[in-house]
Formats: sequence, C-alpha cells, structure tokens
Amino acid sequence: MAFHKPDKMLNIALEAGVSKTNLSLSSILMLGFLLDVRVIGNLPAEWGSLSNLLGGAVFPVGLIYFSSYQQKQKEQLKKAS
Repeated sequence: MAFHKPDKMLNIALEAGVSKTNLSLSSILMLGFLLDVRVIGNLPAEWGSLSNLLGGAVFPVGLIYFSSYQQKQKEQLKKAS
C-alpha cells in the first residue's frame, strides 16, 4: 500500500475531483448506481429493508454531483459570452 504526505494527498484528491467534473451524465448515473450496489451488496440479509434505505441514501450523491456540474458549466458559458 502506498502512503503519501498530506500535501500529496490533497493534490491527488483535487486531480480526481477535476477529472470527475468532465464525466458525462450517463457516467455519473452509472457511478451513482454502482455506489448504491457497492453499499447494499455487503450488508447482511438480516438487516432487511435497511439496505434499501442506505442504497437510496447514497444514490442521490451522483445526482447532486451532476447538478453542481451543470451549474459550473452554465457559469463558464456566461463568462465566455
């Protein structure tokens, strides 16, 4: 496992965030769905419908991300005009 200094971790996180802002809508929806599957896939069956609640709670993260991406695009278009 690789370990990085805090300033290097900050740069890695920023690069990952910037690269995600260039994703398409379908990619973002797929990431939201995969996050949902990842979260509920590891939960025990005894938890029942709690897995659906948790999955429903994490899926909108992709949608929120997309709406913030759209807002950034609109601001950039206004500046270019």
